[in-house]
Amino acid sequence: LENSLNSALILRNISQDIESAQILSKNTSLINGCLNLLNNKILLNSLSINNVFNSIFELFVYTLDIIESISSFLCPAPHNDPLFLKLLSLLSSTNDTYFIIIILRSLSRLMVRSNNSKLFAADNITSAILDQIISYLLINTDHNLILTCLDFLYQYILPGGIRINNLLKSNFRFVTLSKILPMLLNYYPKNNKIFTNTFNSLKPFQSTSLKLVQRVNESVPEVAQELPLDLSAKINQLNEPERASQWLKCCFSANPDGEVTQISLWKSYEKEFFPVFQETSKKLLQAVDFIKNVANAFPNSAAMVIPTEKSKRFIIKGIQPR
Repeated sequence: LENSLNSALILRNISQDIESAQILSKNTSLINGCLNLLNNKILLNSLSINNVFNSIFELFVYTLDIIESISSFLCPAPHNDPLFLKLLSLLSSTNDTYFIIIILRSLSRLMVRSNNSKLFAADNITSAILDQIISYLLINTDHNLILTCLDFLYQYILPGGIRINNLLKSNFRFVTLSKILPMLLNYYPKNNKIFTNTFNSLKPFQSTSLKLVQRVNESVPEVAQELPLDLSAKINQLNEPERASQWLKCCFSANPDGEVTQISLWKSYEKEFFPVFQETSKKLLQAVDFIKNVANAFPNSAAMVIPTEKSKRFIIKGIQPR
């Protein structure tokens, strides 16, 4: 038993490295061994009985840790995947929060990339299991459990279609999600400090109403920004038209809906490099050549002429100032 524990601990530690976990996931002997260990008759919710029990329990924990690490490389689990089915069985038979979280994480990863084209392991999830997971969302003091449940539900419904119908056809699940999800959106930090990425700093559920803020696009600068001196010096070492191309990439970005006038673009280029011309006689591109060169920096841009009532607008469509 001691040798088994040491071996399991070594494998568990190795599996924490992503590349090693990928290699371990291809070892069928390891996966079969994990399945055999999960089939142990140990009672997950029992208290310690003796040293042998404690050792078996520890071996069980290491096994679950290994499965969690390699599960990302076993997805999507096929319909009758024995590992997925065993994890579902364990989930329904334990009330230990640590085991619940680690099992749900493994199941979530095994569901990644499943779809509606055929049956996958996720289609074995019963209504009772879904009720069990939804009920965990009501435990508003355990943020890790809530986050894990939400990830599980997200992976479950991601293919859409019948999965969403299965989730919501239960009145209990429909009502619970209708109440809980708006509450989760109302989480906010303690003392209104800067928001952190962990639920641990967030207050429990609040009954305040949800306030939505209208999303607005960030304003686009009207003219190109001046380059920092060190970057400008590096670009000036290039010859034309490469210098113009690199300057365009630094000062403008591709945007299918963006546009700049050809004259403003040329004036910005001239303003940036004319002082260099005065000092070194390094010539600038002619305006016509410069406008033609824009397509080299932004292949999806296009020089266009837009008729107006009084005159015409000459623009470059597909770029905007950064």
